Amino acid sequence: MNDDLVRRLRAADPAARLHLRADDAMREAIMTTDVTTDRAAQVARGRRLRRGLVSGGLATVLVGGGVAYAGVVNDWYRGGGAHDGLTCLTQWGGPEDERSGGPVLSGDLVADCRRYQEETGLAAIEDAVAFRHQGVLYVAPRGEVPADATLVAAGPDDLALQELESSLMDWVDGLGSLCLDESAAVAAARAELDRLGLDDWSVRTQASVPVGAGQEPDPGAGSCADITYAYDTADEEVVDPGLPDPVAEPADAPVPSAHPESVPSGARPKTPASTTSASAAPAPSPTAGDLEWPYGQVPRTLAVLPHSRAPRDSLREHSVPFVYDLRDLLRERVADACVELDEAERIVTEAIGDEHHWPTVVIEDGEVQCTRVDLAVGGSIQVSLRGPRG
Repeated sequence: MNDDLVRRLRAADPAARLHLRADDAMREAIMTTDVTTDRAAQVARGRRLRRGLVSGGLATVLVGGGVAYAGVVNDWYRGGGAHDGLTCLTQWGGPEDERSGGPVLSGDLVADCRRYQEETGLAAIEDAVAFRHQGVLYVAPRGEVPADATLVAAGPDDLALQELESSLMDWVDGLGSLCLDESAAVAAARAELDRLGLDDWSVRTQASVPVGAGQEPDPGAGSCADITYAYDTADEEVVDPGLPDPVAEPADAPVPSAHPESVPSGARPKTPASTTSASAAPAPSPTAGDLEWPYGQVPRTLAVLPHSRAPRDSLREHSVPFVYDLRDLLRERVADACVELDEAERIVTEAIGDEHHWPTVVIEDGEVQCTRVDLAVGGSIQVSLRGPRG
């Protein structure tokens, strides 16, 4: 199957309209397979976040050029974001071709829909508010919100949570890119929560598929620990009695000394709480265990699952070359090069070309020196850039 056919199939695939995290394991396997990286010591290199600076300064950029290309892009983002994405509309119950959407881009839902509407050539949404209706996330005029809908609040940690999401899925140098053992993965997860200022989050280890006595883990099938949300923290029925009980790890607990190489170098001070735009309804009080944000309820816990995924590069030769080539280029020319935001944006534009992708997220962060980059891979690709302008 050549790259052009793969590209056209992805562009036409309805699954590409779903949010990248939903069914991401299946989509990633279909589109590419898995990725690599023994870059534990760099988990936080250049990725320090200063929140509260970008509530109104969001800019998303689509790559490519020309009228014909613009027409294709318009089709990519029409029709809404499906069951686990974001759907933008100017009137409730309007026709499908008057809707836009896709995955959440920045964490500011109203700003994200503003971008989707612009990219599809649709009218701006007046007096826009975000809400959830029958499990689907929407932005629409305040007067069009159904009576049984629930308004989605803008919270102080929205931008940090969105960057955590990006890091968990990242192929370049975030949590999702690393191939670590259990202790190193716990240290990396704690460091990322600390970097993002998510002080009320914790990290726990949880056994995945048990390894029999005297057996070594299959290095090809599961040599890397996976780091993800601990969605079952509030569901006691999920616990398997045949597995050891999960061990809760506070985010500020001492880092294990057995793997000093897994600890990012340099002290990273906690960042202040962010301020986001008042583009949604006032924030409700969160529940004790879970956090309500655009994707629904998210537990304030990351789970480390040892021996649960293979190194990403292990199946590179059987995968779509473009994704790995893009990963390598972003790592070399953005993550490792310390470039400012406009230069990073130009690099991404040239690298993606006319491949199907979700809008590139560009967020200005004036209190860092280098742009950090995240590459999410699912039914399509999405690049997020956060950094200083020259």
